[in-house]
Amino acid sequence: MFTIQQVIIETLLEHKVTKIDNKNIKVGYTYDEVLEIVHSKVKKNPLLQECSTTKNCITWYASKMRNESTKHYNKDILEIFRPKKSSKKTTK
Repeated sequence: MFTIQQVIIETLLEHKVTKIDNKNIKVGYTYDEVLEIVHSKVKKNPLLQECSTTKNCITWYASKMRNESTKHYNKDILEIFRPKKSSKKTTK
């Protein structure tokens, strides 16, 4: 069965490996990118097609995946570095 919850969890665990200071670091998507990907995947699925998931929902799942006492715990998320969205505005 395909659920929005599954899409969120799978997307939070997606990463690429980048070498930083001679160490392989798992780099995941920002929460904003996760949200865009989730909305895109859900829209393509004929069973769901509509999603009102917010960034707060994404961060809630990420926090539950880091907490051993919850049913959503997944230790793999602890190894993924998630870049923060830059709040700095660039000027041209």
